[in-house]
Amino acid sequence: MGFEKILKVDIDALDGLEKEARVEAIDDAIHRLNFERRVTLLTDKQRQHMMDESPSEAVRQRIADCKSDKERDEYINGIARATYFRRIAWAAYLNGETPDAPISADETDNRFLQGGRSA
Repeated sequence: MGFEKILKVDIDALDGLEKEARVEAIDDAIHRLNFERRVTLLTDKQRQHMMDESPSEAVRQRIADCKSDKERDEYINGIARATYFRRIAWAAYLNGETPDAPISADETDNRFLQGGRSA
């Protein structure tokens, strides 16, 4: 489907709306297009950073090496916090709340998930 067809469908749908609803629908469409644009422009490394939440072998080993339940729980909670904040950062970027992706197109920062400690 070409852009003209997509635009025609949207314009036809807007014609019957009142001014406020029309403006809101246009704003929603712009947001959605910008979201899709940002998703489309992600590099493979960025997409992997955003999507991969599997613990590495180093993380699994670090958990196994914990000397107490408390140490293991603290380490797992740290991983959970890092994962949560990474999700928030990616959502903020994809929704246009921040101008830059959490990692640049040519870098990856998964020290914590690789078994290292985050700063």
